[in-house]
Amino acid sequence: MGIVLSWTEGHPHPPKAQNAWLNSCYLQRVGCRRFLASLFMEGRPLVFLDNHNGVLEHDLIAQAVTGDKVLIRKFGVLENIEVETRAVIAATGNGISIGEDLDRRALLIEIDTELAQPHFRKYRKPSPVDLILADRAKYIKAALTAPLAYIAAGCPKVTDKQVLDFEDWERLVRFPLIWLGEGDPLDAMEDASNTDADRRNACAMRVAIKTVCGCGKDKEKYAEDIINAFSDASMKEPSAMAILMAVAGGKKGASAKKLGWWLSKNKDVIDDDGLVIRGRPNSNTKVNMWWVEQIGGSQKATGG
Repeated sequence: MGIVLSWTEGHPHPPKAQNAWLNSCYLQRVGCRRFLASLFMEGRPLVFLDNHNGVLEHDLIAQAVTGDKVLIRKFGVLENIEVETRAVIAATGNGISIGEDLDRRALLIEIDTELAQPHFRKYRKPSPVDLILADRAKYIKAALTAPLAYIAAGCPKVTDKQVLDFEDWERLVRFPLIWLGEGDPLDAMEDASNTDADRRNACAMRVAIKTVCGCGKDKEKYAEDIINAFSDASMKEPSAMAILMAVAGGKKGASAKKLGWWLSKNKDVIDDDGLVIRGRPNSNTKVNMWWVEQIGGSQKATGG
């Protein structure tokens, strides 16, 4: 709704003075952090990353969509400033995936035209944009009806699953939709998490270590010993060896150094199935030893 409200009456596209429509290739050339910082300092209400291919990830985007303020370093000087931002950030792309900690801050929308050349698809006239611009008040009223009705009903509890840091969005958008019998928008957030290849690999690697090496602190091993265990089990568990190569593979096979780095990066992160990688230095060698623990059952929450 924020995108619609930022458009100016009579303009077929958002005015450049108010919004930023950017090609992601351009952002990569000029430096994403620097350009995003300038847009937030200008107070742009909409930042639209067009034609983004690959993984969408950036700590400054994550900060901007979570809180009301971001900390930005002023250009050319050793000074940080706090900038208020309430920008709507959107991105489009073919095969786009959401990475790092941005997945819990993103809602994924997939459009399948079922056409080999979707750019030739004919859309109905007038377009949704033309309809909204012709009578904005009508659509604003329609959009506000659901949250106002939900509030008037006393904000009844509709689910036990809640998202930290997004309480206002849940009260005004997510909960009213669930209350009306619509699907939970949080499903789109989970879809975004599933697009992250690194996250999928991490989940698969935890399961593989549990399968090949066992579960619990008494199964702790050096990174090199984990690789040897995977090699010994490669005939019975070929998929385990494949995921090992995905996270720690090198020109001459799996690398203990790479695996150690990967284990350190993913240490103490609990996945949806309650698996977590633990590690500690060996008291004699001072080299880290690693194992997988099971923390309860599945961590996947269910909607109301």
